[in-house]
Amino acid sequence: HSPKPPRSPHNPRPPLNPRPPIIDALEERLAVCKENLETIDWQLHREELSMESRQSLQDEKTMLKERVSRYEHELWSLRKENGRNMVLSLALLSLFLLLYLCWGL
Repeated sequence: HSPKPPRSPHNPRPPLNPRPPIIDALEERLAVCKENLETIDWQLHREELSMESRQSLQDEKTMLKERVSRYEHELWSLRKENGRNMVLSLALLSLFLLLYLCWGL
């Protein structure tokens, strides 16, 4: 195991939570997949390709479309869950506020 490099202005301290939230990570992956799809579409329409190359790109395009669909579904599910959690949090906050106000009177 190698020693850690010394910290300097050029090597700042890593963030406490280096892992981005799940939704942000999924959105980044989705953006990369869509970018790759655009590149493949461009290659399929603009370049002279052998049948093998064209088939390989078509296969990759199919795989990327499936991945995009899966990421979009996961994002939809996570956003829906976030919405439910927000409503639940507001309901609990309202309940505690109501109890606090009633208890104080």
